[in-house]
Amino acid sequence: MVFAGMGMIVMGSVLLTSAGFSQWVSRFLRQLSAGKIAIEIAVKKYHAGKMIAVFCLSLLGNAFSFISCYFLARSVGIDVSFFTVSGTVAIAGLLNLLPVTVMGLGTRELVFLKLLAGLPHAQILAFSGLMLFVAQIGGALIAMILGHSILLGLKIQRTDSVAKTL
Repeated sequence: MVFAGMGMIVMGSVLLTSAGFSQWVSRFLRQLSAGKIAIEIAVKKYHAGKMIAVFCLSLLGNAFSFISCYFLARSVGIDVSFFTVSGTVAIAGLLNLLPVTVMGLGTRELVFLKLLAGLPHAQILAFSGLMLFVAQIGGALIAMILGHSILLGLKIQRTDSVAKTL
């Protein structure tokens, strides 16, 4: 499963940086819109060092996410391997991209109940609820607090710079 994930990452990186792929996507989107909307996809060339840094930061962020999900599963008594929890969470995350529910409610639980079959449903639903609370609601609160403090900091800097010019 790990090698398949790594292969998908490499394949996705190659496709997303390919000029031919971006032209194919542009043609497909033009046909999809029947020429009513002018859609163009362009590949922007980035410095290789920046791409590697972004890739590594993304891997690190996902690793921390999977580690926290593993400990959340353990906290409610789900005793499965790290890779089982990570794979289940990854599949649930992919299905959460489908715009069928609000914040993935229901789709995540369905994936967990199917893939973690044999475990008590109460534990699985508790795990899903903790994931919702910690990952989505907790993440939103942290982002709101950080965003507010950054904007407040920018406002303070701006008023200081305006005061200095007067």
